[in-house]
Amino acid sequence: MKLNLKNILLFILLVPIYVFATMSNTYSESINNTDNYISNYQDYKLYIVTKKIGFDIPFKYKEGVLSTNSEFSNGGFLNLDEFNISKDSLGDTYLHDGLSYWTMTDNGSQAYIVDPETDNKYSLKNKTSSNRSRITEYIIEKTKVIGEGLYSNPWEFVKPEFQIQLTLINATIGGNSAVSEIINSYNREYTINANESYFNYTGDISCTGNYESINISGNKLSIKDIASDIVCTIKYTPDNMIATFVVQNGTASSNTINIPAESSDGVILTPNAGAAFDSASCTNGQTFSYNEKKFSVENINTNTTCTIVFKNPGKTYNYVAANQTYTVEYTGYYTIAGYGAQGTSGANGAYASGRVYLTKGQVLTINTGGQNGYNGGGTGYYVGGGASTIKLNNNILLAAAGGGGGAGALAGGVGGGAGGAASGGSGTNGGAGTAGTNGGGGGSGYNYTYNTNCSSCYTGKNTCKGGYVNYNCSSCYYGKNTCKGGYYNTTCNTYYSCSSCSCASYTTSNITYNHGTGYNYYLCKNGSWASNGYTNNVTCGSDTKVYSCSSSPSGSCTNGNTYTVTCTGYCKGTVTTCASYNRCSACGCQTYNQAYDSCYTGSNTCSYGCDSYYDSCYTGSNTCAYGCDSVTNPYNPGKGGTNIFGTGVTNTSTIVGSRSGNGQVIINYYGESGL
Repeated sequence: MKLNLKNILLFILLVPIYVFATMSNTYSESINNTDNYISNYQDYKLYIVTKKIGFDIPFKYKEGVLSTNSEFSNGGFLNLDEFNISKDSLGDTYLHDGLSYWTMTDNGSQAYIVDPETDNKYSLKNKTSSNRSRITEYIIEKTKVIGEGLYSNPWEFVKPEFQIQLTLINATIGGNSAVSEIINSYNREYTINANESYFNYTGDISCTGNYESINISGNKLSIKDIASDIVCTIKYTPDNMIATFVVQNGTASSNTINIPAESSDGVILTPNAGAAFDSASCTNGQTFSYNEKKFSVENINTNTTCTIVFKNPGKTYNYVAANQTYTVEYTGYYTIAGYGAQGTSGANGAYASGRVYLTKGQVLTINTGGQNGYNGGGTGYYVGGGASTIKLNNNILLAAAGGGGGAGALAGGVGGGAGGAASGGSGTNGGAGTAGTNGGGGGSGYNYTYNTNCSSCYTGKNTCKGGYVNYNCSSCYYGKNTCKGGYYNTTCNTYYSCSSCSCASYTTSNITYNHGTGYNYYLCKNGSWASNGYTNNVTCGSDTKVYSCSSSPSGSCTNGNTYTVTCTGYCKGTVTTCASYNRCSACGCQTYNQAYDSCYTGSNTCSYGCDSYYDSCYTGSNTCAYGCDSVTNPYNPGKGGTNIFGTGVTNTSTIVGSRSGNGQVIINYYGESGL
C-alpha cells in the first residue's frame, strides 16, 4: 500500500498491537473493538477522515478497488490486500507480530485472518472463532506519513504543525488585531469580533499558503484542509455613519446625512444674515473641518451630532462726542455704513456704505457726527453737521458726510463741504462760516444788517388806539336757542296682555286620524289559543288611543294552528285656537314707535349782532420821529460735505441728505467671501 495508494495511508497504531494481542474476540466483537477505539482516539480528527469524500467510510480495499463496508461505522481493521501490499519479496511484513488476527476481508460465514504459520501468511476462519484484531482507517489526504511501510521501517503519522498569521483591520480575534499561532490540525476556525456593531464584512480578504478554502460566514472564519503555513489579511469595512447637524443662527443643507465610515463628508451651511462662524463641536470625539460654509466630519467612525454656532458681531453706534471702538471678532468681509449729522438749522447728512475685508483682532475707531459740528463740522453762526467716520490705523475707511449749516444749505454728499460766507462786511455775526473736515458739512455766518436813508421824521410815534371794528350788523344777527331735542312716542307698538281682552278672531281645525287595520295572531298551543299580544298606540291630539282587537277565537284548536283577527282604531277631534287678540286700552301700551325731534319743545329767539375784526390803530393819529431804513444782506448757507471711501472698500453706495439729527455708524458681518 505504498505509492500506488494515493489517497489511502495505512493508519498503524503501535499501542493497539499490544492491546489487541492480549484480547481474543469473534469477528463481530473485533468490529466493535475497532469502532470503540477509533471513536475514543484522542487525535482522531487530525488524521482520520470523518466526512464523505466520494464514498462512505470505512473503506474496503480489494484487488485495487476501493469500496465501502457498512459493517464498520467509525473505523475498520486491516484487510487482506493491505496485508499483501505490506509484504516484501521474502514474504515478510511489519504487520507480523507473531500472532494471528482478523482482517476485514470476509468470505460469507468466514473471514481471512493473518496467520504467520501458513505459507501465504493468511487463512480463512469461521467468524464465530476467536482471534485478535488490527486497526486501519481511511486517512486525510494531506496527512504526512513517514516510513516505507516495511517491517523495519513502518509507516508513522507526522503530527501536523502549521503557522497561522492573521492581520485584522477593524476587527479582532480574542481582543487582538493580530494573531500568530502554531496549530496541529488541518482545519481551523476563529470567531471574529468587529470593532463596532456597524462593521460588516465585505469579502476583503487576502491569504497566501496552501489550503482548500478560506471563508467568513457571519462572525466565523474557517480555514479548511491546510497544507502549509497561512498568512492572511482580513479587512472589515464599516457601514455608513449618521451625522446630525444642529446650527445656531443658520441652517444646513441637510440636517442629517449618511457618511461612509472612515471617510469625510459634510454639508453646506447658510448663516443668518450678518452671522459669522464662531465655533463647532461634534460628539463622540469626532473631528471636523470648516472652510467657507462647508462643514465636514473627518474620518467618521461613529454616529455623531455636530453643533455649529454662528454669531452676529454687528453693532450700531449712536452719537457720542468721543471715540468709540469696534474689535473685529471674525476674519471676513464686513459691511460698514454711516450717516452724517444734519447741520444746525441746515441740511440733512448723507448715507454712505461699503464692503471691506477685516482680520480678527483689528480695532476700528468710530466717531459719529454731531449736529453741534462734532467730528468735522464747519464753524459759524450755523454749524455744519459732523461726519460719521470709521478708521483703521488712523486711516479713514469710510466717512458719511455731514450736511451744511443754515437754511438753504446743501445736503451731505454734495458741495464739497465748503463754508458759507456772509456778504456786506463785518457786522454782527457777519463773518463767513468755515469748511468742514473729514467729510463734515460747511458752517455759515448770520445775516448782515445795516441802516440807511435815516431821517429826523422817518417814523412817527404811534398814538392810535387798537380795538375791534364791527360790520355786517343786524337786528337779528344771531339768536339764543331755547329749544330742546329728544324722542317722542308716536303709535303704540305692543300692548300689555290683559285677561279681559278677548280674541279678535279664532282658528278652528278638525283632526281625524283613521288608522287602517292591524292584525293579532293567535297560535294554538297545547289545545289553547294564545295571543301574540299585538297592540298599536295612536296619538290623537293630547290623547292616546289604542287599537281594539276582537276577542280570541272560541272553540277547540289543533296544536300549531294560527288564527288571525283584525284590529281597528281611529281618533277624532276639534281644536280651536285664538288667531289674534283685541287690544285693550285698559291694559296699557307696552312699547311705542318713537321719533327724534331736535327741537321738540321750546323755540328759537334772535338778537342784535355784528361781524368784527381787530384794528391796531382804529382811532388816533401818527406823529413823526427820527428813523432809518434797515437793510439786511442774507448769509450764504454752508455746503454739505463729501463722502470718503478708503483703500480696499468696495461695493460702495451713497444717499444724499438721508439723515436728520445726529449721525450714526453701523457695522455688520457680510461673509467669508466678498462675492
